[in-house]
Amino acid sequence: MKQTMTNEPSLHLDLQLRTDGAFAGMYLPKPAANGDVHLIWKLKGTGKSERIKTIASCTKAQPVFIICNANGSNCTVITENGDELGKLNKTDAKLYHQYVEKFQYHIYIKSIKHELEKPRVKILVIVHERPEPLRT
Repeated sequence: MKQTMTNEPSLHLDLQLRTDGAFAGMYLPKPAANGDVHLIWKLKGTGKSERIKTIASCTKAQPVFIICNANGSNCTVITENGDELGKLNKTDAKLYHQYVEKFQYHIYIKSIKHELEKPRVKILVIVHERPEPLRT
């Protein structure tokens, strides 16, 4: 099967930046053999009472979603029901807005650690950089 990539100049520049392990001045891990980039982000603001209740009903490997304000500076992680789990820190929000959004991606809960005061939640972001083959 033949794979094609876009020739849009802005994406071409981004891909050039990506080849040396950096994007917009931020370090990215080396892509896996299949071209996927795995990012693990710790959520902040998980100690609020409504979020604690939501987190208590979540499980590892559960898909979640990210919603952001217009400029991408405030990003919230939510469940499929729209309940808030926490927020991304400024660096992760910038990386999401400038890099992750440009590619196909999936987001899952990587781990939940229940602590005395507040739970700690990490998410796994899998960015698919190589275009998937078209299915016939």
